[in-house]
Amino acid sequence: MKALSMSLLFVLASFVFSSFKPLPAAMTTSTAKFAADGTLVGYQIDGTSYAYFFSADLSATSPYPITQISVSRLSGESLTVVGFSGSVVRAPFLHFNINGTATVTFIDNGTTVTKNLTGFIEGGILE
Repeated sequence: MKALSMSLLFVLASFVFSSFKPLPAAMTTSTAKFAADGTLVGYQIDGTSYAYFFSADLSATSPYPITQISVSRLSGESLTVVGFSGSVVRAPFLHFNINGTATVTFIDNGTTVTKNLTGFIEGGILE
């Protein structure tokens, strides 16, 4: 029984530690702009060339409204955000998911880009 308990504890610990994934070297948390009225709850990398950092008002009731989205290129260059909307919900282990769809509009090389974001937010609470 003791060996079974230790095995289960080891599997659970392995699962928890493997759920953390480091940011790419160019995407450190110093790249993100922190919101004075929100908590940085994580990031998403869209697989092409952008990373999105999400801040949310965790004092509100669930779902938590997004207070800020910062957008950066994967090279680390911050882009100007024109507008955003959406909310997040709590997922297991202090991670968050986008509630439905979050929309962000930003400027990239003089072009206005609008992205609809969905799914899991990586990184957990960063601030």
